[in-house]
Amino acid sequence: MSKFTFASHVTAHAKAAVKTEGLMAKACDAMIADQITVAMFSKKTDDSDRAEDFRNGLKAAIVASFTAADRRLLETPTKGLSDNKKAHKRYMQQQIGARVNDYKRGLERRLNGPANKGADQKRTSDRTFCEERLIAMEKRVEKSENAKFDVVAFKEKLKEAREILNTNV
Repeated sequence: MSKFTFASHVTAHAKAAVKTEGLMAKACDAMIADQITVAMFSKKTDDSDRAEDFRNGLKAAIVASFTAADRRLLETPTKGLSDNKKAHKRYMQQQIGARVNDYKRGLERRLNGPANKGADQKRTSDRTFCEERLIAMEKRVEKSENAKFDVVAFKEKLKEAREILNTNV
């Protein structure tokens, strides 16, 4: 075990992150079962009564996860609060919006798959990769003025390599 004091906190956070991913998946599955659409998250794209009920229910569920003190603060009128409490109330309201967006993005990913597939999506074919490198080497050798090897023999080998690439197996 680590001698550092932060290690237990990092471990707890990492375990919670794994648990959170599973809980987000379950929440998205439940939204799909309830026929919730991504458009229902915004009043601009869906202002139906059902969407309004969904948005209110989601926000109420998020607020229910806050501490009792934070829930009371959210219910308190802003006018009579100190500057610190006003700032904290604004922060808590921002957290509600952030979590709503987390669920929206989670549902979008669940319905549409990941936005991009990662590095493999942009990967060129092996043949193209090799051809580009051979061309780059040839151009580099042609411009080189102080190559410490036989440039003519090297260019011949590059030509052989290009012939091998063009051979279908």
